[in-house]
Amino acid sequence: MPQTSGAISLEHDTPELARSYDEAGLVQFRHGKFLIGPLAIKSGEHVLDIGTGTGRLAEFVADLVGPNGQVIGIDPLAGRIEIARLRQSDNLQFHTGRAEDLSRFDDRQFDAVYLNSVFHWIADKGGALREIHRVLKPGGRLGLNMQDPSRPHQSRALLRQAIAEAGLADHREDSNPVLGLTDDELRPLFVAGGFADYRASCAR
Repeated sequence: MPQTSGAISLEHDTPELARSYDEAGLVQFRHGKFLIGPLAIKSGEHVLDIGTGTGRLAEFVADLVGPNGQVIGIDPLAGRIEIARLRQSDNLQFHTGRAEDLSRFDDRQFDAVYLNSVFHWIADKGGALREIHRVLKPGGRLGLNMQDPSRPHQSRALLRQAIAEAGLADHREDSNPVLGLTDDELRPLFVAGGFADYRASCAR
C-alpha cells in the first residue's frame, strides 16, 4: 500500500517549528473548514480533533458547539500543544496524545471526531480507526482529509500555492511523493475499523 508508512517523529519539533507551523496554517485551516461542514457539528456536541497542531481549527469548532459542548484537541508534538493551549477556554482543551492510543477517553464519549491533513502520518492506521470507533457514540461521525495520490499534479500545485500564500520558500522537488491514500485503500480500513458508512469527496 503506497505512502502509508510515514509517522510523525516526536524528536523533530522545536518551538520555532511549532510557531512556523501556526503561522503557515491558514490554508490548512481553510481546508479544515471544508472538512468540518459535512460533519454537521451542532451546539452541545462533544468533538475530538486528532492531530490538532496549534489548535486553530479546534478553536473554530469550539464556537460551533457553544458553551454546552466541548472540543478536545490532541497532538503528539508538545510544542504545538503549548501554543494551542493559548486558545484554551471553558469548552476547549488540549492534550498531547496519539490517534493509536485514546485510552484517556471513555467509550462512546464523542459525537464527532476529525483529522485535518493528519491521517497519512499515522503509522498504525487500523489501530487508530478502531480506537476512534470506540470513543464515538453510536451514530457518531468521523471526518478526515488528505492529498489524493491519484491526482499528484493537482496535489503538488495546491501545496505550492499554500507555501506561496504563507510567504515561505519552496524547497520541495516535484518528484517528492504525494502523501495520502486512495479511496480503494481507505475503504477496507474503515470497514475493518467497524465503520458502517463511508463516503468520499474531492475539493480544491
